[in-house]
Amino acid sequence: MSPSPTPNTNTNSGPNVTAAARPRVVVVGAGLAGSCAALALATAYDVTVVDAGPALPGASDVGAGLVNPLLGRQGRRVWRSDEALTSLRALIVDADAEYTVSRRPVLRPAQDDRQGRKFRESAEENPQLGEWLTPEDCARLYPFIHAPLGALQVDGGAIQIRRFKVQIQAKARERGVTFVRDSIVHAWDAKSDNTVAVRLGSNGHAQTLAADYGGLATSVWRWVRRCSA
Repeated sequence: MSPSPTPNTNTNSGPNVTAAARPRVVVVGAGLAGSCAALALATAYDVTVVDAGPALPGASDVGAGLVNPLLGRQGRRVWRSDEALTSLRALIVDADAEYTVSRRPVLRPAQDDRQGRKFRESAEENPQLGEWLTPEDCARLYPFIHAPLGALQVDGGAIQIRRFKVQIQAKARERGVTFVRDSIVHAWDAKSDNTVAVRLGSNGHAQTLAADYGGLATSVWRWVRRCSA
């Protein structure tokens, strides 16, 4: 049996894209990466997300969820941090997920004088992302934190990853995304008609999904097959 995902009739796809014309996408992995990909793709594609586990599986659920654009022992700015923060803010709004986010800054106490100097330099180079706090500032603002050498206060925050993912998936379902749970992908075959056949196994039952595009989001997102137009 080789059923295709049900056509998505979401009107967000635009007036010139009919349900029948929407390309089909299969995303493997319903963690944070796969769920975000499904939500983003749902405006223009028929999306099916396949996952081997129940509703809340995977490494996404154990992440700290810190939003920290100044990382490492030297507080260096993360590569493409501006784009990442802009995309994250847009995603939070798009998914109606503001309730999962804390806007409190991330505090990084210096562990030695050298790190303190690096943190100060980072704050001077990236004033829109962080601020250097003297020991006196720390004692006044954060009396419960021991920071005798000062600290780097990062304009970041924290996300409750599990609730965030659940909200993204709920919003994706509203847009017609189908989630197939407890299904293991056994094979991924490129067909001669420029489609992809994804063979699944679930509770002893075999199933094949046909798609025009496919992506793996089990650890690192990547397209495994992109078909011609």
